[in-house]
Amino acid sequence: MAGVTEDAQKPGHFVAFVLRQSTGEYLGFQSYPDLQLAIDSINQIQRSWVFESSKQCGEGNCAKGGETGCGPGGGCPGVCPTPDPSHSDGHPGA
Repeated sequence: MAGVTEDAQKPGHFVAFVLRQSTGEYLGFQSYPDLQLAIDSINQIQRSWVFESSKQCGEGNCAKGGETGCGPGGGCPGVCPTPDPSHSDGHPGA
């Protein structure tokens, strides 16, 4: 998971960070003098993004369905992406 926040140590600066979502471990943390530079640094990371809600539904449960997950029978319709039948893995098209 990646994000940008104000740098508490340097007023007017912004921190770009990358966390391992499962452990909260910082994988990267860098201060920038400008918001756009911080955002650009995140955008330069080579990755295979998976977009899910970080609260409530989502949290890796999109594919599970049932009572605890999203999708058919899940409790949070509209939060998780709709599978794209044209993709063999069922993930949303991109």
